[in-house]
Amino acid sequence: MSGFTESLVEEATLGWPPNLRRALSPMATTWPFAVLFNLVGPSMVRGDLAPLRAALARAGIPWPEGDIQAAFEIEDRKVFNEDSGQPTSIDLVIKGQPGSPALFIEAKLVEKAFGGCSVFSSSDCDGRSPAGSFDLCYLHHIGRGYWKRLVEYGFLQGQLQASPVCLLAMYYQFFREALFPLVKGGNFVLQYDERKPVFERTSHMGRRGLVPFLTEFVPEQHRGHVRAVTIQQVTAEIERSGRHDDWIGEFKRKYGLP
Repeated sequence: MSGFTESLVEEATLGWPPNLRRALSPMATTWPFAVLFNLVGPSMVRGDLAPLRAALARAGIPWPEGDIQAAFEIEDRKVFNEDSGQPTSIDLVIKGQPGSPALFIEAKLVEKAFGGCSVFSSSDCDGRSPAGSFDLCYLHHIGRGYWKRLVEYGFLQGQLQASPVCLLAMYYQFFREALFPLVKGGNFVLQYDERKPVFERTSHMGRRGLVPFLTEFVPEQHRGHVRAVTIQQVTAEIERSGRHDDWIGEFKRKYGLP
């Protein structure tokens, strides 16, 4: 790892707890968040988010207006009343002026899917949909506000209401992360590796993958707030800018990008 990249990480994480600084070092290749940190962190330190903005623009994703502020690992326990345990968090949030929708970016490189509900995976739930009676959901029983938010934003007026199976059992992370920006008045952006066709691919049958599939369960009036961009698209714009040649090649080698 070059001294330049290490110095960027040192500067970007100045004042952070030692354990967090270690976890987010460029050597933490197994952490999806570390991938986003390594890709966007150097640009943030240099005050040059123009390549990221260009990549999002090519994907049809609007950039916040006004002066930009960016921060990693944003959470707010009040959104879903998550008073204990691990709250919903977003890898990167980019904010502009008040009233301009912020970008809530979640990165996935090593992951092959959205995480499911831990209550279901631990065999403490039969996976039956609680859409007709929220009392069937243990998380609702202990005060979590996921189902209340789904109602508030119209998710239970369509396919989610009709399904006998609880889609949150398998796609819990997606619905939390799609709802979180809506509550905050922003847009959710999934940044994924195009080499993983599970998220999105095009075939003779049209668009397939988790992104187009799960977006079908988002109310039509909110679908424009759920978007996706690939890591390859962002990397290409950083390269194209010519302003980050001293580290982008190293990033590509590290993560096996062509």
